[in-house]
Amino acid sequence: MNTKKLPDWLRLWFQHALLGEVYPAIRGIAVGFNDSRTMIFRVYFDREPTEEDRENMSCVLTQIFANTSSNDEITAVTEEYLFSG
Repeated sequence: MNTKKLPDWLRLWFQHALLGEVYPAIRGIAVGFNDSRTMIFRVYFDREPTEEDRENMSCVLTQIFANTSSNDEITAVTEEYLFSG
């Protein structure tokens, strides 16, 4: 996927959505965004991700989409939850 610089509006939405959602098992979070307005949301854990981890990060994405005013801003999302031990 050919990604470009994250738009300021999306970066701010993520900063806000992640407040209080980052916990010790999360090693890192990466977000990509491309010309077709597809977003990649990748979370690295220090252990195998659990269903609770997926639900927590799904809440982050819900907050992101609550900010959108149309399907033109973000057309699709790929979620990836990875163990990086």
